[in-house]
Amino acid sequence: MRIGTGARIATLSLFWVNFVFVSGQQALAAVPSPDARADRSELATLLGNDSNEGFPGAVEPRAFVFPQDHGPHPEFRNEWWYLTGNLDDERGRRFGFELTIFRFAVTPDRPPADSNWRTNQVYIAHFAVTDVAGERFVVAERFSRGALGLAGAQAEPFRVWINDWSIAAAGAGAAEQWRLSAADDEIALDLMLTAQKPVVLNGQDGLSQKSA
Repeated sequence: MRIGTGARIATLSLFWVNFVFVSGQQALAAVPSPDARADRSELATLLGNDSNEGFPGAVEPRAFVFPQDHGPHPEFRNEWWYLTGNLDDERGRRFGFELTIFRFAVTPDRPPADSNWRTNQVYIAHFAVTDVAGERFVVAERFSRGALGLAGAQAEPFRVWINDWSIAAAGAGAAEQWRLSAADDEIALDLMLTAQKPVVLNGQDGLSQKSA
């Protein structure tokens, strides 16, 4: 199952938030190997640490400025870029998709810039496609450190990526047109997204609390 640029966007929802997140995913097929389970356990321990000591909290509304605020906010412990949509292909077949890229700061202090390998940032991506007619739901995920160009986020021109999965402005100054690109063994998306409405803030003037 592959979805390319011929797909037509039916609906699109886009938002980002700056709160501690809790993310769960259920395996759909094979049971992971012991090594994979160990890796996931270590990752769960990292992301499940609810200590925000040294990080500011998103506890009150603030003024947002776009397109700058589409980019990263490294002073916060974590944030994510989350896109979902419904698509029709050229034959009218229906699909749903989701691509989320998370940024997670391991420590509040930025490491010295004395090595391209050094970073305190971890990136995680979830990618999923639903084939409505085929009654299939396929998921993929990636993990990477925010160093050596493997993963990262920037405000201008807007881009957030992990390996070859990315959400990015279509060009310099193209704040209202983004390209979404992700591919795995069974699923792929390459979409050009054009904003049809102004930015809508979630919650109270953009403050949507996700944890106590």
